[in-house]
Amino acid sequence: MGKPTDDSGFGGAAFASEDLASEEEANRGAVQVPDPFLKRVLTEASKKVLELADERNVRIGFKDLGAGGISCATSEMADAGGFGAKLYLDRVNLADGRYSPEVISCSETQERYCLAVPDEIVADVLKIYNEDFELPHLYHGAGAVVIGEVIKEPVYTIESGGRLVCKAPVNVITTGMRIF
Repeated sequence: MGKPTDDSGFGGAAFASEDLASEEEANRGAVQVPDPFLKRVLTEASKKVLELADERNVRIGFKDLGAGGISCATSEMADAGGFGAKLYLDRVNLADGRYSPEVISCSETQERYCLAVPDEIVADVLKIYNEDFELPHLYHGAGAVVIGEVIKEPVYTIESGGRLVCKAPVNVITTGMRIF
């Protein structure tokens, strides 16, 4: 939920390690543009979601979309819970234009968060962000949407345009492969 995904911040973690004097124009997409007002609204809305979870006595996952974007946040939450995840990139709110699956899944666009909530409170959570706090009216393309599901098998998959673009054990996504 939050700001629509764009290509800002795509490759930001790698960009932060580069020599800034070279190829300045080529790295423009690696720079993120913050919106303090939207961040404040998201913070207040998220407090309401946490209150709802407490009232209903349900556990939720909540993570900032930092380096690695949607892929990082969702794989880390799934792995920490001992589950897997299926993501559907066609459901992600996008800014202008179309982006490749790697940009959508790894963009570091600011003011976005990932929640994992039980089915029983999904409608209420969406209402808090989209209606009570009016995210779609405050910022063009902003909002909360369901982009995936938790699965029992510890496998991480991403679909885009009706095709599978990633499938791996979730722990490989979060910890990497070992070569012996």
